[in-house]
This record gives sequence, C-alpha cells and structure tokens, in this order.
Amino acid sequence: GDLKSFHELADEYFIDVRTRMPQWPGMREAREWRRLAEELHRCKGGAAMFGFERIFALVGSWEADNRIERGEIDFESFVVELESADQAMAEYRSKETDGRENPVA
Repeated sequence: GDLKSFHELADEYFIDVRTRMPQWPGMREAREWRRLAEELHRCKGGAAMFGFERIFALVGSWEADNRIERGEIDFESFVVELESADQAMAEYRSKETDGRENPVA
C-alpha cells in the first residue's frame, strides 16, 4: 500500500483516541463498563492495524483480566504507550525523508 496513506491513517488514529480519552474516566466513574470496554477494544483494534504492539498488549491484558469491568484501569500507562507509539511513528517518518535512508514504498 501507499505509505503516505498509512501515515495519514495513523495520524487519524491518534487524533481519534485523544478525542475519546477524556470521556473514559467519566465512564469508569459512572460504572459504564460495557461502553468503556467497547471504547478500549476499538483502540486495541486500531493498535493492531498499525502495529502498536504495546498498546495492543496493554488493552488486551485489561480485557483478559476483566480489569475494565472492575474499573482497575491505569489510564496513565495507556497515555504513556500512546505517546510512545506516536513518537515512534514520527521518528519513522523522519527517517524516511531525511535522505539518510531509503524511503519505504
């Protein structure tokens, strides 16, 4: 596929997740477990699509251990992993275009 489109879709993923994240603590406080689980599962699916393995693993562990339903979610660790994935994408993109490495097609 088109690498430019891949990066654009990844950017949209980061924007979408950051737009949705502020609602999650309220869902937890309101004990809206199903809705919160759906939100996090959606994030996990996007992480899988883009190869963000640590986000995928983190949310997957919450699902497997039923932590979402118990409200035992460490949102800060999610933010750390999201920022790390975003930074890795930015670094990958800069390496493609800085002339030191061959662009990936």
